[in-house]
Amino acid sequence: MIFCGRHKGLGAMRRLFTVLIVVAAGSAGLVYFFPEWTRAPAEPAYRLARLDRGPIVAAVTATGTINPTTTVIVGSQLSGQVVEILADYNSEVKADQVVARLNSDQIRARLDAARADLAQTRAMRSVQEAQIKRVLAEIERIKATEADAEAQIARNEALLADAERLVQRQQELRNRGVATEAAYSTAIAQRDAQRAQLDSARAQLASAKAQALGLQADLQVARAQLEAVSAQVLQREAAVRQIEVDLRNTEIRSPVSGIVIQRNVELGQTVAASLQAPTLFLIADDLRHMEIAANIDETDIGRVKPGQKVTFTVNAFPGRTFEGTVKQVRLGSQIVQNVVIYTTIISVENPRQELLPGMTANLRIETDLRENVLRAPNAALRWRPPGAEPLVPQAPRGREAAGAADEQRPTGAEGRRLMAEFATALKAELAPPADQQKEID
Repeated sequence: MIFCGRHKGLGAMRRLFTVLIVVAAGSAGLVYFFPEWTRAPAEPAYRLARLDRGPIVAAVTATGTINPTTTVIVGSQLSGQVVEILADYNSEVKADQVVARLNSDQIRARLDAARADLAQTRAMRSVQEAQIKRVLAEIERIKATEADAEAQIARNEALLADAERLVQRQQELRNRGVATEAAYSTAIAQRDAQRAQLDSARAQLASAKAQALGLQADLQVARAQLEAVSAQVLQREAAVRQIEVDLRNTEIRSPVSGIVIQRNVELGQTVAASLQAPTLFLIADDLRHMEIAANIDETDIGRVKPGQKVTFTVNAFPGRTFEGTVKQVRLGSQIVQNVVIYTTIISVENPRQELLPGMTANLRIETDLRENVLRAPNAALRWRPPGAEPLVPQAPRGREAAGAADEQRPTGAEGRRLMAEFATALKAELAPPADQQKEID
């Protein structure tokens, strides 16, 4: 019994001794392979600051591009060769000022031909008008002939009636034996002559009426021809006006007063305006008033309202701050890289014309302001516990330091293998419960 008890005691002491050796070896390995684990944590450093009162501003930051308020594209409605350029980059132009000219020789030749056709057509119209006047005069003459014929008919009818009465008297006198046969024959002859003159007058009247009808037909034809020629005159006049418009379009004019910010044409270049007007110049209306088109995220757009104050900087003037005002928040949205954004227009005054089109502006839109409130530094609202990774990566060490460390300690893979063997041996020797095994791991 005594021998068995000693044997059990010696076995327990051996196991305890083995555990102590393993723990000591593990501690030494930790100190050797991972010395940073055994270092005492540095005492945290604190910086003190006083609370104060003042204004607090809530702002939305964004970037945008500076553009003129109005940019006008000057193009050409005609195709042709540029023979003269009267404006260049940064040139100040006035409204309706000629900035370029196209070759107009062909258009001038067309205009001369069209004007000649117009003059010929107008002469034809004059001839038709004279023809109508002649026909009208002939109609008036025929009307006079008709009136004369009617008067002759009336006179001859009266003479014929008188001759009929004379024949009747001569016949009565001859029957009573008073008148001679010669007087009776003379009366009959006079009656027949008057009847013939009456028939002639009636025939003249019928002929005059027929001529009048013919002249009326001629008048209608002349008037129709006059209308056709007048229509041709209008057509020729329209052709002349169109060519005159083309001739005026050979002079490229500025529609507004402003500054040329882009020129896309060279002297001698041939521009083609077959489908759309080519862009020759880009003119900014007024560079003293500029706009910034900024893209605001949908999470911030609810706080942006027209009339809010905006401050911004540009890379061309470091250290300077410019001011503007929110002019418009456009309702149309865009999706850029799965982010919904809204375009916001900021109005900027540029009296000295320092801000140029195309500059990138770093914007700060003041969405809210609180006056006379208790303020604390932003650093007081942030805390990083000791041993946590810094927010910015640390600078890499030099090659010499890295080489020395590699010589003193194993690589990462070897260190992980040794620690895994140490943990397995520790758990096999001590047989700890599950919660302690997790701690060992």
